[in-house]
Amino acid sequence: VSVTRDWQQGIVITALPKQAVANFGTERLVDARGAVFVPVDSEELTRSQFATLQGEISQAPVIMQQMQQINDWYAPLDMRVEDIILTPRMTWLVRFDSGLRVIVDNENTAQKLLNLSQLLTNQLSTRREEMQSIDLRYKNGFTITWKVVEPKAEVSE
Repeated sequence: VSVTRDWQQGIVITALPKQAVANFGTERLVDARGAVFVPVDSEELTRSQFATLQGEISQAPVIMQQMQQINDWYAPLDMRVEDIILTPRMTWLVRFDSGLRVIVDNENTAQKLLNLSQLLTNQLSTRREEMQSIDLRYKNGFTITWKVVEPKAEVSE
């Protein structure tokens, strides 16, 4: 909202609605710059196409920027961030629309996430569907948790 005084028109009030790009927790929305706000209409909170960001409100611009960067890196893999959480200990928890979960600490975060996107594009491309989660919190590597595949029961007649 901006309020200006015009000698001819009097006081001019201009109101522009905020354009939400993601949910912030369950009761707020966030715009592209990372500004958190409460929507006028609570029905806007139920938009399922939005990613959900969680963390301290003061960290919202950082979380928003991280989500945009991750989406750029993982777009060639047809993966988008569905949920992203920044914990008080500065650990990032990312869940993609493919179901893959990634945990990464605040040490070389960007480099670790970029390296992972390259590994998923190249060396691990044939096994992506089998991965449940990836933990990047290690100094010299990472761990992969594989999905449990239930063996098919044989049907006898």
